[in-house]
Amino acid sequence: MTITQALIWIGLGYTCGSVPWSVLVSKLFRSEDARSVGDGNPGATNAWIAAGWKVGLIVLLLDVSKGIIPVVAGLMFIGPARVNLDYVLLALVWVAPVVGHAWSPFLRFGGGKA
Repeated sequence: MTITQALIWIGLGYTCGSVPWSVLVSKLFRSEDARSVGDGNPGATNAWIAAGWKVGLIVLLLDVSKGIIPVVAGLMFIGPARVNLDYVLLALVWVAPVVGHAWSPFLRFGGGKA
């Protein structure tokens, strides 16, 4: 993996992780904003409380997938690690969605618990 490939995958992982699914799905179902209940965190638990178990389950699955999809796609595209630096770069790709989830630019760099 080159540094350029790693930076692209880190950016994609961060962007994917930063999507606030609880806010978007709540608006889609025209229900109460997940940030207005519970502890104010835009997460699956508050979406569940604000909009019911169906919306909460959808948000939970989307939140889990935003961490899995970039990592799996990156591994499929990049291939297995060949040198020690590849492991470091892959670890950064794995961390990027978590960082995006915690500090989402869509939520003014606030966001979910990480």
